[in-house]
Amino acid sequence: MSCSSENSQQKETDSSPQMEEQVAASKQPAPLPAFYIDNLKQIYDNAPNPLRATFKGAFIGDYYHLMFEGENGQEYDFGDAKNELSGFKLEKDYNSDEEVNDLDENGNEGNPEFLGKTFLIHWEWKSNVFLCCEGEYEEKEGVIPTIVKLELTE
Repeated sequence: MSCSSENSQQKETDSSPQMEEQVAASKQPAPLPAFYIDNLKQIYDNAPNPLRATFKGAFIGDYYHLMFEGENGQEYDFGDAKNELSGFKLEKDYNSDEEVNDLDENGNEGNPEFLGKTFLIHWEWKSNVFLCCEGEYEEKEGVIPTIVKLELTE
């Protein structure tokens, strides 16, 4: 009897790591869709590094956006990445009397101390997990442009 109970305990122990792997695999984020990757490549493959750009805002629309505009007029959104902002607080601090979606006089939202300021953005293609795409709000994983260092130039 102890032999059969040992066997059943052994089977439970053997199947536990397999079950854990299956559960872990089911929780893994899906890869990014091709259209999303193609769009990023179209924008960032020709982007200088470091990139000199004006901070346009940090806000939640359909997703979180961290917007900059390059000297050439191209918009760059680093909102999906886990960025290293070098201590700069780009989001606006709200007190209880302000509405969360207050925009400045130019229609931008973000820390007024840095809105319209020019930064030197050092960035790399790095793996990130984030909510994506086209309103799906599903976790996706992919290599995307990520700020690794931010310098205020003015």
